[in-house]
Amino acid sequence: MRRQKLAEARKKAGKSQEQVAHELGLDRTTIGKWERGESTPHPQQRPRYADALGISLHELDQMLSGLPPADGRTPIWLAQYLGMEQSASSMRSHETQVVDGLLQTPDYAAAIARSVGVGETPESYVQRNIEQRAWRQARVLSGDLQLFVVQPETVLRLQLGTPEVMAGQMDRLVELGDRPNVTYQIVPFSIGQYEAMRMGAFKIFIHPWTQGASVYVIRHEGTFLVDDADEAENYEAAWEQATRLALSPDETAALCKEAAEQWRSRR
Repeated sequence: MRRQKLAEARKKAGKSQEQVAHELGLDRTTIGKWERGESTPHPQQRPRYADALGISLHELDQMLSGLPPADGRTPIWLAQYLGMEQSASSMRSHETQVVDGLLQTPDYAAAIARSVGVGETPESYVQRNIEQRAWRQARVLSGDLQLFVVQPETVLRLQLGTPEVMAGQMDRLVELGDRPNVTYQIVPFSIGQYEAMRMGAFKIFIHPWTQGASVYVIRHEGTFLVDDADEAENYEAAWEQATRLALSPDETAALCKEAAEQWRSRR
C-alpha cells in the first residue's frame, strides 16, 4: 500500500500513533486514517508531521502522494497538490487547454507527455505520467470523488496524438460523463470569452476538514493555493458562471460523440 511507508517511518522513529497524534495535537484515529490512505494531512500540518516522523518534508510528500521517488525530481508543489486531490470529497475543475487529467485516456495522456519540452521526451517520463494518471483516476472510477468539470470547446478540437487517439478520448468523455459522480460540460465556441477562461485553469476542492472550498490555480510552473477568501469567492463565482454558459451534460455528450466521429473521419 502506498501509505505503508508512513507507518514504517513512525515505527522507525520509535513512536506509536498516540505519540505522534499528541505531538500534532490530534486524535490517534486521524493518524491511523493518514497511514491507511483514508485522508490526507493539510499542507499546514505537514511540516510538524514530518518532524514527528523524523523525515524530510520532501520524503513525506512522496509518501503521501504515492509518486515514484526514484528520480528525486517530483516537485513538492505537485506532491502537495495530489495529496489534496486524493483527500477531497468533491472537485470542480476548469481546464483550458487539454481534457482534464482525471478524464484522460492513457494514449491521450501519453501524447501530452510527449509534447513536453522542445526535444525528445524520455519514454520513462511518458510512462510515469500514464501511471500517475491511472492512480489519480481510481477515485473517480470507484465513485469516491464527486467530479464536476467545465471546459471550453478547444479541448475537443486541439489535436494531441493521432486522430484515433482523439476519437478514443472523446468516447472516454461520453463514458465517464454518464457516471453518477461525474458531471461534464463544454462551453461552446459561440460563447466567446468568459471570466473563467480569462482566469485560466483552476481547481476547487471540498475537504471534510474545512468549512469552505480550497482553490488551486494552475500555472506552467506549478499550482498555488488561493488563501484570500474574497479571491477564492471570485474563482467560485467564475466557475458557476461557466457552468451556466456551458452546454448541459446531455448536450455536451452529444457534442463529444459528434467530435469523435469527426476525428475518426480524419484517419
